[in-house]
Amino acid sequence: MINSSLLKLVLITLPVLLSLFSRTDEKCLKATNTTSIDKEFKTISIKEITNSQNAETLIKSYYYLPLETNENCIIGHIDKIMFHNKRIYILDENQAKSIFVYGLDGTFINKICKIGKGPGEYDKIQDIEIDSSLNQIIVLCTNLRKLIFYDALSGRFIREEHLEVGPLSFVKTDGENYLFDARLELGKKAGENRLMVVDSSFNYITGYFLRSNFTSTENTPFTRYNDIIYYCANYNDTVFAFRNGALSGRYYIDFGSRKLDMATLPRELFSDKGVLKKKIVPFLDQHKFAQYVRESKIPFHIMSFFESDDFIRFSFVYEGKVANAIYDKSSQSVKTYLTLRQKNDICFDGMIYAVKGNSFVGVVNANMLEQVIESRKKNNSMYLDDIRKKVHLPENFSAYDNPMLIFVNYLNF
Repeated sequence: MINSSLLKLVLITLPVLLSLFSRTDEKCLKATNTTSIDKEFKTISIKEITNSQNAETLIKSYYYLPLETNENCIIGHIDKIMFHNKRIYILDENQAKSIFVYGLDGTFINKICKIGKGPGEYDKIQDIEIDSSLNQIIVLCTNLRKLIFYDALSGRFIREEHLEVGPLSFVKTDGENYLFDARLELGKKAGENRLMVVDSSFNYITGYFLRSNFTSTENTPFTRYNDIIYYCANYNDTVFAFRNGALSGRYYIDFGSRKLDMATLPRELFSDKGVLKKKIVPFLDQHKFAQYVRESKIPFHIMSFFESDDFIRFSFVYEGKVANAIYDKSSQSVKTYLTLRQKNDICFDGMIYAVKGNSFVGVVNANMLEQVIESRKKNNSMYLDDIRKKVHLPENFSAYDNPMLIFVNYLNF
């Protein structure tokens, strides 16, 4: 199912980030301060964007995990999911402004809710990260320019560090360094790069990709796979890998003749005004751009990029909708689809928030799930009870319960 709030965020409220690194050749990558092309660099070719796929030819298995709902754990919206030490950490960025901690069985354990402007407090959580080596959860508060460190088990406040820049998202590397996504020029020492590498004292080490007048504010372009940190900038078709202290191009999503060429966009799409390097410059009008790519049938904006041992799963925008792509690493084949056709199953295969083992983890709102089940009941589906037992779907829940997690495993093709 399509997350309408996310689609609105992508198509309406965001300007666009210049795709300076949209080709696979080494010259292009070096032009963006990338030191090399990854030795395992691959091109994922999107030759066809199909309207739908049959669930039985794509989904191997799936199951639901209901999240306990009580007065202490009311989740308004799930923005990020992380797994650590047999616990699930769920960020509700704007509504509850909290981090909810659950067991792997969906039992509520505790939460971090420290709203304020004092030590150990935040006015808004921009992003979170887990430092597995220290067993700490790190909160980024961009508005107050600080990182806040809490104990991952108890939620106890440990310390906070002031930042001279205002990143929109971040990740801690395997060493003591951090990657900052600094697309917006926030802070006196923001520099000129969209991607910054800083040390444990938050001093600048190096940077990649010059900031441009094509900016956006969507969170979290970082994901992990084994020892790799993936960086996927907004409205870009190249996924970069950071490991061993260096950034390199890893995957190129090739849309062929339909690719978005930012350098040749019509001049009439530029009407907004913004500040870049203390100068007033034309910015892309996001409303006109959204209409342009929709009418031109241009696929763009790789997002929700996750990798497991067997598959790569990501989404992109096409004709005003969120399309999904699944890449089989063994056959090096890809399938794309806007919707999932299913006869008896109740599988919501939409945006992905995390990977657990070889399962891709999504989110399903309880009210949406309730509507589907009620529709199946009216149609006297003889398989409904069997399906519910098979996928661990509870018999009794209400539309006001917390969202459920869905764990999806794919078939090789």
